[in-house]
Amino acid sequence: MSRGVSQLVGFVLVFTIVLSTAGVAYTAGVSSLGEVRSAEQANNAERGFQSLSHNIDDMVASDATRRVTSVRLGGGTLTYGDTVTMNLTVVGKDVSYGASYRPLVYETENGERFVYSGGMVTRGRESGHAVVRQPPFRFGTDTLVPFMVTRPTGSNAGAISGRTTVAIRTTLGGRQEFARRTDGPYTIRFNVTTSRTDVWQRTLESNGLDCSTADATTVTCETTTQSIHVALVRLNVKYVA
Repeated sequence: MSRGVSQLVGFVLVFTIVLSTAGVAYTAGVSSLGEVRSAEQANNAERGFQSLSHNIDDMVASDATRRVTSVRLGGGTLTYGDTVTMNLTVVGKDVSYGASYRPLVYETENGERFVYSGGMVTRGRESGHAVVRQPPFRFGTDTLVPFMVTRPTGSNAGAISGRTTVAIRTTLGGRQEFARRTDGPYTIRFNVTTSRTDVWQRTLESNGLDCSTADATTVTCETTTQSIHVALVRLNVKYVA
């Protein structure tokens, strides 16, 4: 088997888990016309970000190199969040893999936020976020970690506001297999440096990791595994109004 074919097979194996992730239902009550409109705006945003996530999954797991997702702003703002950094270390082996990216963020007129971060979609406010779609990681006997690196490109690398429909153009910038280790057991340490440590800690703990917050911006988790597969996917993102 050629090196190129072997790498492609490896990526397909990694991203089958992306396609199988399940969403978490999120509901909210409404009691006035204004709240109905706000809820409709938020639900449209959630569907848009779910569609974005599915489009990226499809692009990465296939031969496609670009996808376009439409999001109706409805008076909200589409922008990029603060940089998130992820790092996976194989304890005792002096081996570490990491990546940094900018999350995609949509905020409604009443302050509700939807975030695509590293393959995970969340919905909430400053007081806390709920997970709408789990990140494409798997921990346990076999550990699979694809770093989904979103990077702003083009002239609209800041924020777009208004009531128009925005096209989110996502282009595959490259794929790289960082590691494939099968001769465990290993102890691994997984760190996420982010402004949303609460939701990342809950999510990683729900995936079986033992986590703590080393400081206000870093979640540190550990677990044991028999095999490790780490990949990097570069995703160039452009907002077009």
